Amino acid sequence: MQKNFNRKLIIVTLLSTFIPATGSSTPRVMLEKAQTYALDNQVKGFQVPTIDNTGKIKYYDISIKLTVKNDGSFNPLPSFTAKPSISISTRSILPGTYKEVGGDVCKVTNIMLSNGRVQSFFTCPSFEFSLATGPITVDHPDFAALTAAEIQKKPDVTTQTWGAITNGHFDLTTCSPYSGTGFLDVGGPIGAKTDGKTLVLSAYSSPAFANNSGSFICSATFIKQS
Repeated sequence: MQKNFNRKLIIVTLLSTFIPATGSSTPRVMLEKAQTYALDNQVKGFQVPTIDNTGKIKYYDISIKLTVKNDGSFNPLPSFTAKPSISISTRSILPGTYKEVGGDVCKVTNIMLSNGRVQSFFTCPSFEFSLATGPITVDHPDFAALTAAEIQKKPDVTTQTWGAITNGHFDLTTCSPYSGTGFLDVGGPIGAKTDGKTLVLSAYSSPAFANNSGSFICSATFIKQS
């Protein structure tokens, strides 16, 4: 119930902030294409796309802070901020230490594969996974897991670097709604975007779940520390 409330609040706030009061239905927010998470009294969204009245797409990082009155009810006017998103691409992940905004720390090491791909290995507190640059073809290290989840059919597949969980459960402070249930177990697809400093990881349901295979679950943002 709280999660649904947060999402509705994001939609209402975004619409009132980004859409001009002109009565035009052309400018809009595509929240379904954004990466969002909720933690305590804050809701954050990354790469939130908007379309203006000329059809131009822009991307924003947003933050909504909720407050509660003395009687326990919600303040109907949350604090809202939005700033243009940084440029994030599918280039290889730089090795080093990354800290998630929720506090978890993951270490990344890279190797160069014989087919020219760069494979990145992530070691996090409760799980491990790897990603590899390049398209999802038969020479991708996680080809079987990714195609089983039909990741290659996603319209935005080329915007991320892909891989899969190799050990444990995908479980981060800001991204763990299905931890331990199988949705984020070994073989679960992981997508990544980075600009070299900021890293956004997105988790998708495991191929083991036929009715939900490949469905977006949640995402987490990391900042490179060293």
